[in-house]
Amino acid sequence: MQESAEQRKGLQTKYIVLITIIASLLIIGCVVIALISNSYSKVIKRELTVEAGAQSVSLDDFIIQNKKNSDISMLTKLSDIDLNVPGTYTVKIKCDRLKIKCKLIVDDTVAPTATPVENTVLKGEELAAEKFVQNIIDVTKVTAMFKNKPDFEKVGKQDVTIILKDTSLNQTEIVAALTVVEDTIAPEIIGVKNISVYVGGTINYRKNISLKDDYDQNPTLTVDSSEVDISKEGSYTVKYTATDSAGNVATKTATVIVSRQVNTNEDKRLAAVELADNLIKKIIKDGMTPKEKVTAIYNWARRNMRYTGKSDKSDYSVEAYNALKTYSGDCFSYFSATKLMFERLGIANIDVAKVKNYSNDSNHFWSLVSIDGGQTYYHFDATPRKGPGDDFCLVTDAFLDAYSNSHGKSHNRDMSLYPATPTE
Repeated sequence: MQESAEQRKGLQTKYIVLITIIASLLIIGCVVIALISNSYSKVIKRELTVEAGAQSVSLDDFIIQNKKNSDISMLTKLSDIDLNVPGTYTVKIKCDRLKIKCKLIVDDTVAPTATPVENTVLKGEELAAEKFVQNIIDVTKVTAMFKNKPDFEKVGKQDVTIILKDTSLNQTEIVAALTVVEDTIAPEIIGVKNISVYVGGTINYRKNISLKDDYDQNPTLTVDSSEVDISKEGSYTVKYTATDSAGNVATKTATVIVSRQVNTNEDKRLAAVELADNLIKKIIKDGMTPKEKVTAIYNWARRNMRYTGKSDKSDYSVEAYNALKTYSGDCFSYFSATKLMFERLGIANIDVAKVKNYSNDSNHFWSLVSIDGGQTYYHFDATPRKGPGDDFCLVTDAFLDAYSNSHGKSHNRDMSLYPATPTE
């Protein structure tokens, strides 16, 4: 049975009414929700802005007032939000039965800060912008750049402006000082000494040599030993040259003495003569009188030799070698070294030996020296003693005996064996 037109029209009317009612209810619901939500906007902040780097954010920061004593709680875990990272974060808050979405805006509006650093560089040496600042403070990454690149070729002092910019594009300017200097000081060569080596030996020319420079940490060192002939006795020169990165040059020289190896007593006797002759060339000047020569030998022994209490008393020329080689020994060493020099200079001298005062008394040796060709003699004893009054360079019997008698007969001798000295 087919529906009549009137029946269809009735149904359509019912549908329209039903839809109208439903739509009205939805509109009313939305209005009610909006009114309720709007009422809570006076209780909860829908948007909260904090500065990047804030210590913390809590529920209290979102509450405006709670006069109705609503049940308010935070649904979002705020500790999961990094307050050092700028951005907009969604935060959910439960207020009574309503869940409200809020915005937490982490904003970075503070420019970086830093302390300027004064720098000194060599002409032509460049530094990055980061070297001119320290103690940079900002919550985000900071980039340093030159406002205008400094002139690293211009000697003198200049201001350098550094721009510090963080990831939020906040920026600040720091003014630092730059001093450009020119290196004009040559390196210092340390440790250069004369070298002694036997024929056929080897030499490490760089041993104990070091370089020091005011700017260059690694100056170069070259050693020119082309003049040295290890196979032949002689005195040679070795040259050390140091160069820094600025081209400053320093040089030093050392003497390399190549000598034959001394093993036997005969070798030592020959070597002693050579050592004595070399020393005589240094301390004896042309035109010196015999007295001045004797005095020069005495002064050299007193000032350069060291008393050790040991010597080889088997042969004075052998001990002269030991003494002139090491500048040390006992009374026999002083006696032997000076005696050999007297002999090489043709100065007449007589050996004097102490007569022991008792069985275990010490030995002592010195010389009688003539400055008038062997006509008269005076006592000569370069061995140092403790206390004053021991200057025995060309002294008389009376002077020496006065000292000896007051110092345990230190120079007791058989008077019949030696010529008497002049009284003055």
